[in-house]
Amino acid sequence: MAELTMQFLDVGQGDGIFTVFPNGVTMLVDLGSTKNKKVVTPAILAYFKTYTKFKDVGQTLDYLILTHPDRDHYNIILEFLKTLEIKVAKLFYGGEAGDYTFKPKQGEPSKAKNRIERIKELCPAVEILFINNFPSRLSGIAFNSAETNFGGADVYVLIANAPHPSANDEGWRKNTASVVLLVHYAGAKVILSGDATTDTERSLISNLWNAFGGNQNQQAGEVTLAFLNSHVLKLGHHGSRRTSNSVDWLSIIQPRFVFISSDRHGRLDDTNKSGHRLPQSLTLDLISKYSRLLWGKCAAHNIISAFDADEYDAYNSAPERPNDPVTYTDTGQHWLEQSVTAGIFTSLVKMDMTQADFSEADQGAQFQLSISHAGIVEISSTSEPRRLTGPISVRKLNEVNSK
Repeated sequence: MAELTMQFLDVGQGDGIFTVFPNGVTMLVDLGSTKNKKVVTPAILAYFKTYTKFKDVGQTLDYLILTHPDRDHYNIILEFLKTLEIKVAKLFYGGEAGDYTFKPKQGEPSKAKNRIERIKELCPAVEILFINNFPSRLSGIAFNSAETNFGGADVYVLIANAPHPSANDEGWRKNTASVVLLVHYAGAKVILSGDATTDTERSLISNLWNAFGGNQNQQAGEVTLAFLNSHVLKLGHHGSRRTSNSVDWLSIIQPRFVFISSDRHGRLDDTNKSGHRLPQSLTLDLISKYSRLLWGKCAAHNIISAFDADEYDAYNSAPERPNDPVTYTDTGQHWLEQSVTAGIFTSLVKMDMTQADFSEADQGAQFQLSISHAGIVEISSTSEPRRLTGPISVRKLNEVNSK
């Protein structure tokens, strides 16, 4: 039976998504970590050596997508390629090549000035893809063609290298450059958004509006909304509300399931706030508030977020939707571990609340999304419960009364 599987890898504070398409074509979107890298890297390599075709050396990764040049999205790639002796067929990346910093290890023969050049050294036959018109099919086939290179699935590049008018600092520039993908198979849609910022979101929506003729009439523009309406969303920038995940964006996508890759990093108390503090509880509440199709019948599972009452107060002082604040009953600042049945999944699933940050008792999870040729969706986890959803048809997921 033809099936698409997508692994949301447990990489700590980072991103890594591995997809096997129905025809066996493989795609890796990012692979990096900036917290717990030494812990998760051996586990990630063991996964690939045990459960994928890369257990045999010399295999080819058909598509490598680096969404943007933040280390937590790319700093495991070279070890992955070298350890498993993998060849990359096609590479597409967001941002500037020079931003993918690279320093050869002592004794490593390389003239590369960045990781893109190093990938070319390791994989001399790699084809670098250049895509400048959005949306485009990843394969290079015309956007409106019926052909596909992915076994009946489609992969669209919705945007890359968007302008960044809201801020000029390096971090904002890199994140706004994020590649945003849409994978479409058997009626199910998945959006993978890297660290896309609100600038990225606005540019993407504007580009689609124009592509579908929305600049000419409202009815044509509404096709934009229908095209982005998706069953699965890999949340932008690890669940940040400070930079990403605007209400307009969430309302248009209407995700049924949301995946968030992050690890606790930093303190939450008023005097020592530090680190990323992601995902924000405010982001999760905005998803619940504005994603009316969010699936609410999953097996009970843990999600973890960073609660900060000040963030709610700041939002409510000027909510994105006028006179529509987000209610909350908690106080102060703290990490929040909850058991939920909603279709929200965080890669960190258990936290040792007695420790300020690092703890061996913290636990992460890898998630698998499966989509059958008949449009049946299932989600499972390496944590308990292992099966988070039973087989659900795309038709059922499209119903308004999912909760």
